[in-house]
Amino acid sequence: MQPSFLNTFIPTTFTGLFGLYAVLLGYILLRYRQEQRNLRWLLRVLIVHAACVLASILLLAFTYFPIVENLRSTDTVSTYSERGFIPLSWAMIPSVFSPSHFFESYQAMEQAAVDYAGQTKRSNRVYHFGTTALLLATCSISVKRRKFSRLALVCTLAILIGFGRVFGVPGISSLISKIPVISYMIADRYWWPVMQIPLIFLVALGVNNLQNRSAIPGLPFILLALLVGSLIAVGITYGLREPNVWYKGWSISLLLVTAVVVSLAVTLSAYTSRARLRNHIVSALVILTFVEMTVDTKTLRYASEDLFANPPTEITFLKQRIGLYRTLTIGVSHGLWHELGSAFSIQEVTSINLGTLSNYMGYFHAMVSLEPSQRRGYNYYPSLATMQDTPDRNTIHWTAIDLLGIKYIITPRNFSQYRQAFLDQDLIPVLETKTAYVYQNPHVFPRAFTIDQDSLPKDEAISLPPDALSRLHAATITLYRNNDVVLNGTVTKPSLLVLTDNWHSNWTAFVNDQPTEILPVYGTFRGVPVPAGPYEVRFHYQPRTLKAAIFTSGLIIVILVYLLLDYRRIDLFLTTHFATRQL
Repeated sequence: MQPSFLNTFIPTTFTGLFGLYAVLLGYILLRYRQEQRNLRWLLRVLIVHAACVLASILLLAFTYFPIVENLRSTDTVSTYSERGFIPLSWAMIPSVFSPSHFFESYQAMEQAAVDYAGQTKRSNRVYHFGTTALLLATCSISVKRRKFSRLALVCTLAILIGFGRVFGVPGISSLISKIPVISYMIADRYWWPVMQIPLIFLVALGVNNLQNRSAIPGLPFILLALLVGSLIAVGITYGLREPNVWYKGWSISLLLVTAVVVSLAVTLSAYTSRARLRNHIVSALVILTFVEMTVDTKTLRYASEDLFANPPTEITFLKQRIGLYRTLTIGVSHGLWHELGSAFSIQEVTSINLGTLSNYMGYFHAMVSLEPSQRRGYNYYPSLATMQDTPDRNTIHWTAIDLLGIKYIITPRNFSQYRQAFLDQDLIPVLETKTAYVYQNPHVFPRAFTIDQDSLPKDEAISLPPDALSRLHAATITLYRNNDVVLNGTVTKPSLLVLTDNWHSNWTAFVNDQPTEILPVYGTFRGVPVPAGPYEVRFHYQPRTLKAAIFTSGLIIVILVYLLLDYRRIDLFLTTHFATRQL
């Protein structure tokens, strides 16, 4: 259970817990039936397990308390809740068995297949579990040997619910969609733990049933029929087409041969009375499962490439020159796409993580406004991935670009219209690569600066005057860390110091060692009033729940140490109170 709580990514934490609890529920029902336990025992087990789960959470309180705290101060829940769920295309059914068939569906999907899968506005994401593993899992259901039937039934039900959701099966998917927040927080790509975790146990139960001649030999053929039917459907609607027709034909043949051979092997194992032969068959199937999954990972197919040892030209260029300034990447497959900015310690303004800050999102949307057809992902996080070379249909607020500290803008090489638009704004082309252009912004604001308070507009919301660039004075950043920033400078009159980093209520500020209030500038930046003369401003970030979280985690550690030291007495207590009692 503990590993599931180590995963702090919210959607997969939920689905991982769902998969784990499906197995746990099946196991408890198994014990309850086999050992003729009473309802009091069942209640005790559930209470003890709930206590263990709570202890696991509290042990990691230093992680989870700040997360829960920030759910209120950020728009994480509402952002996820606003997302629509896109089910998988039915064309992806063969990919559940193998990533290679009429098209390659594992990290190398051809554009024609992407368009084909998206014709019904469904996702082309791949859930691949392996032909042999799936066929062995069908052997977990048995009518002769009911010892593990409840565990197998609950695990099977969890997998069917998972597949029903990701493929948008009417009834299952619509029922899940009615669950508040979670229904849309968990997108199609996050459901794999719901199916993968129970599947592992079903494979083990299937192997056990084969060894004991208790598997139902006809079930694998139902799954085989589903595979053949899905291949026929994709073959009719998509067809066997270039590129690599020979490889696709070979892959389909190998997939069908594997499925047929495994189904026949299961049937032979179910009917033969020779225990030694059954064990050989089962062992071969287990080995085949690992071989198939290893081959299907494709790790041996592509040459290894270390992005950090040999980064793209534009990243090397930016890394050497960027300092504390920021970059703006338009498009994908070049520049600092997705989270490469944080990986290379470059502040890229289209970072996905910034999507949880509602004030920043408002600033970003005012800074770059895209027409609706170019807004894929744009409303959920600051993304320009699908922005097109149409400056006449999009709007860029250049003063906001300058204020945010964007020194370099990276565009696709084929953006000829924006190239002229950028030149008209005095941007300087500084690098040309095979895939991208890099432009330098000569009008960028300092990352931290002061401006006379008398020159600020007398509005309730703090903003800067139009001629702010000519009025400001750069501040010196002497320390810049994730949770500590120190700024120094000198001003001749009372001024407002602005650091163009995101405001958050957990930041505290000290001016010349005196605590002071942090004022939101443009609703998203940090501003601090400073007196005339030399100043030192120190920002420090600490979650308000951190001290309580550390105390809680420490307390749980002390309790665990006590349990280890006094385990004999505790074992005696548990044995006494959890002894088997008949109904």
